[in-house]
Amino acid sequence: MATEFVGRVISNRMQKSVLVAVDRLVKHKKYDRVLKRTTKLMAHDEDNACNVGDTVRVHICRPLSKRKCWEVTSILHRSKQFDADSAARAAAADVAAHAAHGGGSSLGSGSGSGGGVTGSFASSAVHRCTMPFTLPPLPWAQDALESVGMSKRTIEFHFGKHHTAYLNNLNGQIAGKELEGLPSVEAVMMKTWNGGQPTPEFNNAAQVINHTFFWESMSPSGGGKPSGKVAEAIDRDLGGYDKFVEAFKVAGATQFGSGWAWLSVGKEGNLEVSKTPNAENPWVHGATPILTCDVWEHAYYLDVQNRRPDFIANFIDKLIDWNRVEQRYVAATSNAAARSSL
Repeated sequence: MATEFVGRVISNRMQKSVLVAVDRLVKHKKYDRVLKRTTKLMAHDEDNACNVGDTVRVHICRPLSKRKCWEVTSILHRSKQFDADSAARAAAADVAAHAAHGGGSSLGSGSGSGGGVTGSFASSAVHRCTMPFTLPPLPWAQDALESVGMSKRTIEFHFGKHHTAYLNNLNGQIAGKELEGLPSVEAVMMKTWNGGQPTPEFNNAAQVINHTFFWESMSPSGGGKPSGKVAEAIDRDLGGYDKFVEAFKVAGATQFGSGWAWLSVGKEGNLEVSKTPNAENPWVHGATPILTCDVWEHAYYLDVQNRRPDFIANFIDKLIDWNRVEQRYVAATSNAAARSSL
């Protein structure tokens, strides 16, 4: 059946190459190599890129559980949403991240590096096939933060239910619209912000972005004080670490209702602490966030009930990944410097 399907959509040469590779590699659970093989084929014939990916998706799903099928095919979806270099890096990170957690495949975070796919994926002209957006994985196991104050149960609901629902709702909202052809959720978010008059799709797009940024702001070995350039900037712009902590706590605790607390590089290049309601974020106001804390009730209620200040204090003391914040700060200021030199 799979062979007949392939024959209808791609050449006989690709048909044989795809199915032989997939049959062999899926049998041995070499999902990273399935991805590598498929993306090379997609690069070889851009006109049939979507069909190649769809062929592998259909064929892979036959012997796999629903969950594993979703994981593997989501990699293929991601690999067709971005430019060649980004796709290669994301796919490599997909494989490395999931391997670290004892699995065979995963969605991609787009950060880090590893084996699996090289820059030969495709030319920069490769198009985004019309497929749903997918979520990157958590950067750590779901129980990794339990010893530092965030339970596995909270993560299961927050990531598995809330974050996933935002993504699914967004895909439903943009289906059949021009927005579906945009290259990333970020692009959807910025377009639907609509100059401060957001369209209905904005909330879900922004919440997808905000949550991914939140997960990647935390680490099981987080907390403590920052060092490096971001520490220097905190001293210079905010009056020191203690004053940053005070301002960040106030921002999160005083956000009425649902929202977010942020540390961002502002338009002038200085660090600033802010809060935003609901799904709103600093990106839409021209700033570049480097840290966020989710202060929606679903972020903390299972662990500390209504004690939002306790949640924020624990986030600062034990969860912030200052290495990631440093990387974001350096990237944000480097990009700003490059723009100013133009």
